[in-house]
Amino acid sequence: MSTNSQETPAQESNSLQGLSTPNLNGSASNETRQNLMISMTATEKKSTAFDVAHEIERELAKAAKILEKNEREITSRIDATLARVSALQSKGK
Repeated sequence: MSTNSQETPAQESNSLQGLSTPNLNGSASNETRQNLMISMTATEKKSTAFDVAHEIERELAKAAKILEKNEREITSRIDATLARVSALQSKGK
């Protein structure tokens, strides 16, 4: 009677026994992740300094618009609060 428990699966040359997960080495999911990473790297375009500067400029413009909007909203709320306070002060006199 032969025992299959002593037979070990072939190890990949790039993995160390005890330091790797045998269920993932050579599995389809691991290969899929590696292929995804390779394709993501291949499709990324190389950015120049001008591209980076342009992106920073666009983000700063967006931030400036948001800040202006928030400033107008805060100013209108402060003005409304001051008007209420003034109305309450005039009623109290």
